[in-house]
Amino acid sequence: MKVILIDGPDPSDEEIGEAREALKSGEVVCVYPEHYLSGNHKLSEFKFDLNRLTRGEKFEIIPIYISGMRGSIFSEKCEINDCKHLWPRRVTLEFADAITEDESADINIKVYEALLKFENAKTAAE
Repeated sequence: MKVILIDGPDPSDEEIGEAREALKSGEVVCVYPEHYLSGNHKLSEFKFDLNRLTRGEKFEIIPIYISGMRGSIFSEKCEINDCKHLWPRRVTLEFADAITEDESADINIKVYEALLKFENAKTAAE
């Protein structure tokens, strides 16, 4: 397993190239396009353009909706000494159907819409 550091929401061409090469060789590349946890449980605007990774290729993108992270050590709302309930924590991952770039000119919209379905279903259940 290897980590490819994407330093900030606007990665360099070198970082993108390394991630694209990993995808071409069949590796799994995980990207957090929002770039941070929102403070309100809602899906945020994507800061990272997924099109830079997929352009010209037919990579499968599998959107994953992560819930249960608010108040964790990964949340902006948590100062390490202030979070009372760090662990155990119930974190849920929900996987959408795979999307390929040839289905849309803008893969960001397809991924965002897939994740928004999970968010809306979660909100309706509460």
